[in-house]
Amino acid sequence: MRVCAQFHSRLHLLSNLFVIAMHGWRLLLRYGPSDVVAHYNLGCVHSRDGDAATAGSLFGAALARDDSYGAAWNNWGFVREAAGDVEGAEMCYRKVCVIVINIYMCVCLIC
Repeated sequence: MRVCAQFHSRLHLLSNLFVIAMHGWRLLLRYGPSDVVAHYNLGCVHSRDGDAATAGSLFGAALARDDSYGAAWNNWGFVREAAGDVEGAEMCYRKVCVIVINIYMCVCLIC
């Protein structure tokens, strides 16, 4: 069910059917409260709708479950910057840089 719900929510998100996508992500969180992707995507929808407080909370919840999720750090930085928290945004962006550098170094070692 989880994979099916994720697929349908992503499809709705891509189709600009945000209300249906939000329902899917909330359903995923009801059955799997530790689903990092559901927290992140629900945060993206709230951010798009201008609900920065809820978006920030959801990005924070995603990062509490996986602090190496670069996209969540990046979007949380956007939310914080828009709210005037420049210092918090910079911290988020620094985290993204560290994650990207670590990924790059791993790829270079493999090649």
